[in-house]
Amino acid sequence: MQPYVIRQGDFLDQLAHQFGFDVDTVWNDPANGKLTAIRKDPNILAPTDVLYIPDDAGSTSPVHKLSTGQTNTFVADPPKVTISVRFADTDASSYASKAFTVAELADITGLTTDGDGVASFQAPVTMTTATLTFTESGETWTLCIGSLDPVDTISAFSSDCRTSATFR
Repeated sequence: MQPYVIRQGDFLDQLAHQFGFDVDTVWNDPANGKLTAIRKDPNILAPTDVLYIPDDAGSTSPVHKLSTGQTNTFVADPPKVTISVRFADTDASSYASKAFTVAELADITGLTTDGDGVASFQAPVTMTTATLTFTESGETWTLCIGSLDPVDTISAFSSDCRTSATFR
């Protein structure tokens, strides 16, 4: 097992896709016991956390033959993760049951927040930002996927991605 130091924006499913390892096997490996003791949820990692990944991670990538002088076509279908974010205001119903869109995922339609203002949608693990727009108000939020530190962490880390909002 080799140590990997978590950076801002890293999350376990994205690292598994990048390095070619099984999430559950790596998370439950005794080498990661110290990490799993402080991070009960494998989806919540913080910069400077150390994750041990297999030495041979990524070495089983499929081999594709290329034909010189011809067009070579490849299709990537990265795994998806569920993104959930809760929107809140002084009026608890402000974001409850509101329709929204995600600009980067135009094929997904009919999205609405739940009764508590939680917006959830499926996104590829390779997606780093999502632009969420509330249909009725035009209010727009740019979400930095994987860039929020655990809620119990005082963050001293910055990211190139900044969560922002536009109100109309």
